[in-house]
Amino acid sequence: MKPNQRVLILRYGGIGDMMPLTVVARALKERGWASHITVGCRDAVAGVWEHNPDVDAVWPIVRMAGLDCFASQNGWQPVTASFADFDWVLDYKNTIENNVFGDHANWTDVALGYARIDPQTVTDKRPVYRVTDTERIAALSQVVADGWTPGQPMAWIVGGSSMLRTWREWTAFAEAFHAKYPTTPVYVFGDKRHVGNAPPETDWCKHHLDDLPLRSALALLGQCGGCLSMDSGFLHIAEALGVPTVGLFTTVRGWTRAAHYASVTAVDETSGCPDAPCCCLDTYCPLSKQQLDERLTPKQKHIWELAYHGGQQPEAIQAQMQIHPPTFLAEFNYVVRQHEETTGTVPACVASHTVQSVLEQIGGLPCLS
Repeated sequence: MKPNQRVLILRYGGIGDMMPLTVVARALKERGWASHITVGCRDAVAGVWEHNPDVDAVWPIVRMAGLDCFASQNGWQPVTASFADFDWVLDYKNTIENNVFGDHANWTDVALGYARIDPQTVTDKRPVYRVTDTERIAALSQVVADGWTPGQPMAWIVGGSSMLRTWREWTAFAEAFHAKYPTTPVYVFGDKRHVGNAPPETDWCKHHLDDLPLRSALALLGQCGGCLSMDSGFLHIAEALGVPTVGLFTTVRGWTRAAHYASVTAVDETSGCPDAPCCCLDTYCPLSKQQLDERLTPKQKHIWELAYHGGQQPEAIQAQMQIHPPTFLAEFNYVVRQHEETTGTVPACVASHTVQSVLEQIGGLPCLS
């Protein structure tokens, strides 16, 4: 491999998608393959690359008319227009999604291999995230202002990367947790998409659902003495910050994410589902979807395809299919109701993480001892 190259790393995804690439950036610099690394990523998560010692520039990317664009000195332009400025472009767009081994191999190893780095030659595969002194002081001040001491709170990450990777028992768990650990306060992190899954906010359980800037929330996570997380980006940040973490996994196996982690204990689902791991990112279980398909007629399936995937309004679908309005309305409402019921069904893999089993799994966290 040529030394001292100008490298562009691209990945449009979430925090969890970024973290394996921090290992790639470090390995490229350590090997002398890269003298300058630019990272292009979704604007909402660009903050995770700030202050990374191995990255020289960060391009927050915005999708415009289907194109990934960044703000250059000459205004917004497609990322592809800048490829000629680099010796090597590592475009990780859909590398996991389109790789048959993506959810059946460790993500960090896949990312390293894509960069032509033998994963077996990399001894440290933990992700990189840096909290500044200013951020750390602000987080310490927040903990003290809440009446707690640094290292005392526990962090709960209530949302996963999809509903199939999101636990639904947080309210019941909060009651059982507080009964067992009445002196342990909790910070709840997540985005507002998962607010329905969050436990009630109390004097010992404080919410941070999109109300803090990303880096401020991650600095606060770093002041926690333990973490309970779904398969989420925060789990990888907790590893980078050395926060002891229990991760609950459903549609993928925990080793595909955390095999090389020192601070994360991965707990897999135990449903015995014949399709596990299904590696699904949908809103409901593939088995439930199959059962739904068996209940719907070809006409009803076509209605759903036009409404859900095609984005058409009911009136347009009725006109296109030339169905008598009252008959169409009955068919449409039935299809919608069936899908709502399927979406509301808790998959077996998620349900296998019971309140009691999770309480047992977290028992060894330092903040609870």
